[in-house]
Amino acid sequence: MECLRGHSAKINCVTNSRSYSIIVSGSDDQTCIIWDLNRMKYVRQLQNHEAGVQFVAVNDTTGDIATCSGPVIRIWAINGDLLLTKNTSHPILCCTFYEGRQNEWLDEDMIITGHKKGIMKIWNKTLVEQKLASNINEKKVVKWGLSLRHQLKHENRLGLTSSSDIVALLASGTQRVLYSGDSLGKVYTWVLPDVKTESHWMPDNQTDNCLKCGTKFAVYERKIHCKTCGGIYCSGCTQPGIDRNSRYCEDCFEN
Repeated sequence: MECLRGHSAKINCVTNSRSYSIIVSGSDDQTCIIWDLNRMKYVRQLQNHEAGVQFVAVNDTTGDIATCSGPVIRIWAINGDLLLTKNTSHPILCCTFYEGRQNEWLDEDMIITGHKKGIMKIWNKTLVEQKLASNINEKKVVKWGLSLRHQLKHENRLGLTSSSDIVALLASGTQRVLYSGDSLGKVYTWVLPDVKTESHWMPDNQTDNCLKCGTKFAVYERKIHCKTCGGIYCSGCTQPGIDRNSRYCEDCFEN
């Protein structure tokens, strides 16, 4: 067992990256520290946060580090360089990277943040062209920025926005879905925006029986795919969604 010392105030969050063999800790002292996981030694400090760092996340594919302080998210390179700073307008309660299936390289990095009142925001890290005014002429520079791709909300069956807070996020590259947990103990499942709805569906020729009741499908009977898990079910073992155009197996519907 090792004891790592470096922060001067309460530690709020710790995460790790096996790919890069690091630990990252965030503290009320307005800093994050990167630690070498193999040697259990201090590497460097990420500073200049406006307040205590409440959440940190590491992208195992690129090595990018996200630090969240109040409504502000910062993205750092693995070597400690600050890539971008973004004010999300809402206090950030949790954050995660989407790393794709089996840590594949993505054209645009996707970052998901969780907020109060059931709000989630999905961001893309993109290169943004900015103009810098000078006495002679304007110069154009290209910098990293976050562009808002989607905003999602937890809603109940009446279509009303939930008053609970998003406190946990998990982006599954294997299942191509996003799991979100709120302060009331509910977990929601979302199909990620870069995924075609059919991409996680079980092929029709993989089974001739309903996965729930085992009933064999008739020749011309429709095989219904659950929008969440992608499994094949009969009409009696599925439930309609809020929009009536999607159907879910009984287990996914209850969850």
